[in-house]
Amino acid sequence: STFTNETGGIFNVNVTDTFSDIAGTGTFSNAGTLNKTSAGITDINTIFNNTGTVNINNASGTLEFGRGGTDTGDYVVTLGTLSFDSGGTFSTRNLNSGSSITGAGAMNVSNFSYTVNFNAGSDYNLTDGLTISDGVVNYSTGTITNLTNLNLTGGTLQGSDDLNVTSAFTFGGSTSDAILRGSGTLTTNAGVTTTLATNATSGPDAYLNDTRAWSNFGTVNWATTINNGLILNGTSTFTNETGGIFNVNVTDTFSDIAGT
Repeated sequence: STFTNETGGIFNVNVTDTFSDIAGTGTFSNAGTLNKTSAGITDINTIFNNTGTVNINNASGTLEFGRGGTDTGDYVVTLGTLSFDSGGTFSTRNLNSGSSITGAGAMNVSNFSYTVNFNAGSDYNLTDGLTISDGVVNYSTGTITNLTNLNLTGGTLQGSDDLNVTSAFTFGGSTSDAILRGSGTLTTNAGVTTTLATNATSGPDAYLNDTRAWSNFGTVNWATTINNGLILNGTSTFTNETGGIFNVNVTDTFSDIAGT
């Protein structure tokens, strides 16, 4: 089955419960405007395709997508959070040319089975930050992508874009490995503080894979109490640039930076 919010149509989510959902095996297509103005979590757990506009405008509100879809429209996160969590069902969201995720809000990807692809011609610009605790986010837009408050605690951040971190960066610290891979350069700018591989559980590490480069002009604090490290694989490189600071404050009896 399909529900289509046609061009000019308005679909308002004003549910005041802490959790609400649209579910099933069908498809929700939005060519008009979908507004999430209430607090709490609203889960759209069907295939969702957006050629219109999705607005999130409540600081305590989360609009969560549990299945994949294809987009050429816009997600405007003025306040609140846009979340992708498939609950174990493998799902892919393709943001194609003309689509965008912008605003003063935040974006979360929190399940291993969800992949978000920013394809050529799409745009990302959220000022409250990106959190990846599991799953995959791929930036291959063809331009430089600016990331504010990047939290890559688990999962994978990949793609061909150069990535510019303009505020705090957390790399590692979850119960699973955090992986930064692909091509291009991730730059942590002057004034950016990076927290590296801080975890109370031995095992999960922060990985720099493939040909991805990381250039640090800010401050990196490696301050774990257990042997969690930075692993450089493939032909990846980490460069502590002129003016960059790398602090080793590990209190475990052994710590390492390793790789090929």
